[in-house]
Amino acid sequence: FFKQKTAYEIASCLVGSEMCIRDSTVTVVDANGVSKSTTIKEIFGPEAPLTMTSNISAFGNFNISCPGANDATIDLSISGGGGSSNQATYFYSWSTLDGSGLNSSVEDQSGLGPGTYTVVVKDINDCSITETFTITEAPPLTYNLDSIKNITCFGDNDGEINITVSGGTGNYNYEWSTENGSGIVQGQEDQIGLGPGNYKLLLRDGCNTFEYIYTISTPDTLEIVQDEKVNILCHDDSTGLINITVSGGTAPYNYVWKDNFGNVYDRNVGNVFNDGDLSNIPSGVYDLTVTDANGCVATFSTELTQPEDLVIDIQKTDLNCYNSNDGTITITPSGGIAPYSYSWSDFGNGNDRTGLAAGIYTCLLYTSPSPRDKRQSRMPSSA
Repeated sequence: FFKQKTAYEIASCLVGSEMCIRDSTVTVVDANGVSKSTTIKEIFGPEAPLTMTSNISAFGNFNISCPGANDATIDLSISGGGGSSNQATYFYSWSTLDGSGLNSSVEDQSGLGPGTYTVVVKDINDCSITETFTITEAPPLTYNLDSIKNITCFGDNDGEINITVSGGTGNYNYEWSTENGSGIVQGQEDQIGLGPGNYKLLLRDGCNTFEYIYTISTPDTLEIVQDEKVNILCHDDSTGLINITVSGGTAPYNYVWKDNFGNVYDRNVGNVFNDGDLSNIPSGVYDLTVTDANGCVATFSTELTQPEDLVIDIQKTDLNCYNSNDGTITITPSGGIAPYSYSWSDFGNGNDRTGLAAGIYTCLLYTSPSPRDKRQSRMPSSA
């Protein structure tokens, strides 16, 4: 059964093209016919190449649970190699330039900080395989208050809190609360439609908890109070006065008056001065619109009255005889503002004069408080 093999057959055996016989021999003959025979030696090696698989800790998108935790792990599984005896004995050499927590000679690693780690694994024949791992951790959580919008007008619920959150694990939880506000929507980063009050946010990302306090303020009610009103003293005069005070809302204020004839009085037209007061105006109905800096509006209306036109009726009786003193003058006023007072050129009193001599009589008629009308009456002497 045993036979000698040629060099070609030996090569075929070595590459596995046919079964190599353990006890077969090979004979080599040179050019002079000299030959030499020897038994073929079978060469053995590992059944599988040296290989490595790994399992790295994972916390979401990172390998460390929380910033600064240093709790990453790397678990290795090695197979193959081991020489002809296939001995599963391996040697580990770990290194890092920027990591921490490394045990350089063990298979699996734990308690690692962020960084880059390299392991070289060798078997008993000094065959080796190298692998590099990068351990990551979440960046610090960052918070920014973008804006707080307070209430625009008293009674509105249009407050806002706008924030930006980044970094951390990315798994954010927003827990909002208030004791005296309104309009909270749980779970939202930003809040809109809030009423006035104090608000608290507990911001969590699974690693850290941060607390923030906010206050949404509201302006007071925009109000117009009339301090003084002076009606027209005499018919058709322009002596009216309206003084007002505006409070609440958000200063500065804009004042626009409009009367019942369509005339508009503002800071550039008419007699508006001293923060909305109106003076030197005729009778009529006056409407004031006050707009504050936030566009909130308050209105006010008042009427200035005037007396009826002053009318004087004069009745006189002339003298019956020459140089007699039986003339009379009776003045009957209407309109204006009673009571009336009379000032005569002859220093007489009242509206009903009797026992008058011939002459010219002048009467100044005063209404209350001050307008007056001047009238004259001639008392002729009879023949």
